[in-house]
Parts: sequence; structure tokens; C-alpha cells
Amino acid sequence: EAAKRLGERYSISQGFRPQATSSATPPAPATFTPLLPVPPSAPEPPRRHPQHGQYSQSWRYEDIPGRTLAYAVRFDLPDGKAVLPLCYGKYGSNPPQWAWKALPEPRPLYGLPKLAAMPDAPILLVEGEKTADAAQGYFPHHAALTWSGGSNAVGKADFSPLQGRTVIIWPDNDEPGFAAALELARILDGTAQSIAIVQPPDTLPGGWDLADQTEPG
Repeated sequence: EAAKRLGERYSISQGFRPQATSSATPPAPATFTPLLPVPPSAPEPPRRHPQHGQYSQSWRYEDIPGRTLAYAVRFDLPDGKAVLPLCYGKYGSNPPQWAWKALPEPRPLYGLPKLAAMPDAPILLVEGEKTADAAQGYFPHHAALTWSGGSNAVGKADFSPLQGRTVIIWPDNDEPGFAAALELARILDGTAQSIAIVQPPDTLPGGWDLADQTEPG
């Protein structure tokens, strides 16, 4: 109304129209839904991250029959490392794609096919996929497994496949590792047949795990 009156007073006739304001709530972003297991038609997962560049290592998470569920991908950065989850799914009704996102909780364990292949073997639980691979080499008669997300994500994993199994927990040699081991023992109480925690020797450096270089003897 004010614009109309000013136009009449000063003979302005360019047809000014005030911009309408909308009170509508913007649409929420589409929810990401993982496709599990990853279908055989899925393309190869990306080898590069838009921020971190090309990865140095990746680990495939599988279900017990050996079908792909997701990946954990490591990037070596100038100030350390980053391990990111990578899974396959779709946003809303959009076509499926690989996304740098974690699987929904409870998340599967790394190394599940070993449970069927080694039904009577004790389980060796360690922190980290690289450590689990190293542990499997040291202890071939154990099934070495881990969970995704590190010491702070113990409660986000699905440990139900360890029902009735003998479980040995080998923590990283630091306070977060010991805290995670105690949390694991609490979670597995009533699920595992028996639970033991390895006490690393005092001679090992802080943060040491089975993927690190061993000492002589």
C-alpha cells in the first residue's frame, strides 16, 4: 500500500510488487537408508574423500555369510589419522549411492564370517580393524573381531552373535582402552559363555596394540 501511494505521488509506474514472505517450514533433508547387504549391482566404493583425499587402507564389514555390509576407511593426515565409515544406500527416493555415513545402531562387528567358519574357537576382541587383522595373524586359532568407531563406540555395536562363546578382550594399552574393555565385559555379561581381559605388560608403551611392532621375546 505504501509503495502504491508513493508511485501515485511521484508518477512512478514500474509496477513495484512487495516481496511476499513465506511462513512455510523448509523441507527436512531426506533420510539416508542403508541397503543391507550391499547389492551386487552397486558400483565400486569411492577411493577418495572430498576433504581427506585418497585413503591408505580400507576394511570390509561383512555379515556371517560373507556379504558386504559397509567399509571402514583410513586416511593418513598431516596431524594424525582419520577412520571414516562408508556405506551404500539412498536418500529418500533418490538413486542409491555410496555415502560417508555409519550404519545404524546396533552396528555389525568386523570379522563376523569367522564365527561360522570357527564355531568352537575362542573370540579375541580388540580395538580397531587393523589390530583385528594383526591379532588374527598372531592367534590363528582364535577368531579376532572388533567393533566400529573405537573405544567410545562400544555401546553402539551388536554383540549378540557372540552368544555362548568364550571371549578374550585385549585392550589398547591406555586408559580409554581399559575403560572400553570393562564396558565390553559389562555388555557381554550374560551373553558370552566366559569373559577374560588381557593385562598388557607394563613394559609396553602407552597406546600399544597388537598392530604395533612387537618387542623381542
